[in-house]
Amino acid sequence: DLEKCNDDSLTISAPKDFISYSWSPDYNINSSSSGTVIVNPRVSTLYKIKAEKSPGCYAYDSINVIVHTSPKIDLGSDKEFCFGDSAVLDAGAGFVNYVWNTASQAQKIVVKEKGDYFVLASTSDGCQSADTFKLKQVFINPVVTLNKESNLCIGTSRELDAGNFVSYEWSTGEKTRTINVNTVGTYSVKVTDINTCTAADTTKIISLLPLPKNFLPADTSLCSYSSIQLSANNNYLKYLWNTGAATPTITATKAGLYWLQVTDNNNCTGRDSITLLPKDCLAGFYIPNSFTPNGDGINDIFKPQFFGSVVKFEFLIYNRFGKVIFKTNKLNDGWQGNYKGSPQDSNLFLWVCKYQFNGEVEKTEKGTVVLLK
Repeated sequence: DLEKCNDDSLTISAPKDFISYSWSPDYNINSSSSGTVIVNPRVSTLYKIKAEKSPGCYAYDSINVIVHTSPKIDLGSDKEFCFGDSAVLDAGAGFVNYVWNTASQAQKIVVKEKGDYFVLASTSDGCQSADTFKLKQVFINPVVTLNKESNLCIGTSRELDAGNFVSYEWSTGEKTRTINVNTVGTYSVKVTDINTCTAADTTKIISLLPLPKNFLPADTSLCSYSSIQLSANNNYLKYLWNTGAATPTITATKAGLYWLQVTDNNNCTGRDSITLLPKDCLAGFYIPNSFTPNGDGINDIFKPQFFGSVVKFEFLIYNRFGKVIFKTNKLNDGWQGNYKGSPQDSNLFLWVCKYQFNGEVEKTEKGTVVLLK
């Protein structure tokens, strides 16, 4: 008798010198009339032969082909998955020996890396089954990073952007790339990329911060020819006036509404305003007739005063000999009673002032002043 495994084929040869051969049954045999045949039965089968030695003289024999089978191994279809995932390859039960190309001898192995995998398993009868599996790709997982700023300015909202992916699942139930949040809470998102790999991230808004307010002085009035400096009563990161200035302080020369928008250290933005009302003020030119430059802080400087918008100005002081001992074109400059660094004695001095108010003709005023000590 002969033994075989699974789909193996066997060759059976009858003795030579017969004039004809007849095999039965006609089951998975390549010829029923040859002296040598190839059989491949799927179940154990008794093959019989009738051989003719001479006309009408026959000989008979039989052979039992015993078929052993080993279970089929199915490692499954080739796969690709995301980093961190794995596949369990199971060769199945019914074997006494397993040989993997990874050198493992277990029935099952876990694979995580891209590559080709092969197993050959043997039964106690010596029959073998095999299969292959290909892990085609291990994809890099996506990375999602939400804004981790924990504070939010009152009355504002923050856009949380999960990035460019295929699908989104927010803890708020939204399915969009971005969401806008304006309250304290915990917000999370799960994203899926084109390879169906996923990632998640979470952020928390812990507190709502107040906006800057009431940082400009109270409304006031302004002469048509005057100016006033406007500034915030605190220090801020950014400034923006309705005049377009981005400085902490501006000089206002006209009545009207002025607003300032500021951004504080928490990036919160607020706005405040001040109204400068027009005021009727004195107009014209005034100059004293004496002064006392003794350093007591009272009437130490001799200069004219103007009540109006001056566009042109020149002020000169002459001694009694007609020599110019002081000259200026700056409105705020005045004479302190010195000439070339030396204090002048008490005396009478002549002054000349040339000036022009905005929209008016140029004028010249002259007079005398007494220096008293």
